[in-house]
Amino acid sequence: MRCINKGDLFGIKVHRIQFSVVGEVGVSEIFREVFGEVFDKKIFNVSSIPLPIMLFSVNYHLSEYSASAIEASIAGIKTGLWGDKEKINDFFDAYIKNGCIEIVGQDEAGIEHVVLKEAFKNARI
Repeated sequence: MRCINKGDLFGIKVHRIQFSVVGEVGVSEIFREVFGEVFDKKIFNVSSIPLPIMLFSVNYHLSEYSASAIEASIAGIKTGLWGDKEKINDFFDAYIKNGCIEIVGQDEAGIEHVVLKEAFKNARI
């Protein structure tokens, strides 16, 4: 699953395999179950949009562990990964060192902090 932000709206893209199993309607139903009313107001399903096209509209890419982080870095989009740190370091070491990818931790609070930080970093408060 990938999370993107456009203003105060969030788009979520599930992996192609997950999307092919449940389809567009199934993904939306799952999102409504997880996010409740917020889904219809602030979150939208972008699973049917190809990743390279979607990357032109985002300011942050979040994933458990995916080579799509490399595609995001090519597009100039920073990625936060929350998967197994050892696997992430082995595969993405050069990208972490140059700042294209960061490890955001595996706990819900840490991931939420990063998402909120990225979503509102350009906001004037």
